Amino acid sequence: GNTNENFARELLELHSVGKIGTYDEEDVQQVTLILTGWSYNGNREFLYRPNRHDNSVKVVTLEHTEPWVFDGELGCDGIPASEFENEGHVLLCRLARHPRTAERMSRKLIGRFVTENPSDELVKRVASVWLRTKGDLRHVMAAILFSREFLSLKHAGAKVKRPYLYAASLVRAVGPGSEGSSELVDQAHTRARERDSFHGIMGDLSELGEGLHLAPNPTGYPETSAAWASAGGLLGRMNLAERIVREIPDPATHWRIPQRASAREIVLRLEIALAPGVLTPDTRKAIADYIENGLPPGTSLNERIRQAARVLLASPRFMLH
Repeated sequence: GNTNENFARELLELHSVGKIGTYDEEDVQQVTLILTGWSYNGNREFLYRPNRHDNSVKVVTLEHTEPWVFDGELGCDGIPASEFENEGHVLLCRLARHPRTAERMSRKLIGRFVTENPSDELVKRVASVWLRTKGDLRHVMAAILFSREFLSLKHAGAKVKRPYLYAASLVRAVGPGSEGSSELVDQAHTRARERDSFHGIMGDLSELGEGLHLAPNPTGYPETSAAWASAGGLLGRMNLAERIVREIPDPATHWRIPQRASAREIVLRLEIALAPGVLTPDTRKAIADYIENGLPPGTSLNERIRQAARVLLASPRFMLH
């Protein structure tokens, strides 16, 4: 049958060098031929089918490099080139070491962990580590996480959490093993969570627009904060926070809050347990005022704690990272 260029095009455009000025249609066709024969078996495990591989000489010409001639002699970092199956491995190896791949992936990683608008100098610095270490992510991430930009307060709390990250931070804050939770409650909460919560959270993520592995196109979900900062998204997050908090049968025991705790003490204990350092003084006071004066008279301690936790977990600062 005819070859399919989609795999080759997405490999180049989305997962390595990028499209702008780097490759042309001839390169897409050549990469397509290199990847012929790559398939999978009934268990979806990789399977090379030699009878489907194109054995002709292929030439890939990318920006910033000499042409790659796949003629049985071209290797990469110890990968032998004598077998046709290895042409695809050699291609991936060389793409991973291409300067454009280093720049694009460094920019993406910096955007995820530091800032969506990095300086060219920071990108260049991280990309140089990528190239020097042949894409070793341990060293690349170390360059990012120990950079002065990452350690600067300027970028702290400047990004909106995507729904998946928000849900993960909720479960981490409230779930078993969280700060202040008791072993007995942990066991009960774990059983309930194993039964119901996973599927519930997966449904919530879909409603929030980031269903796991359900991105509508090959580029994946948006990576910018602006794409996730919407009124509808905020309401969905508030509902998710409330549902997770509601799963805790005895919040006072879970967070070890005494029966006679004041509104201010409830908020302080919850902040320590759920999100240390997240609340501003004004937000802290607003939550305390709400559970002190905004709830019906006679509201139980557990309900006051739930309401305070819900508001804290839906506060603007908790939405950021």
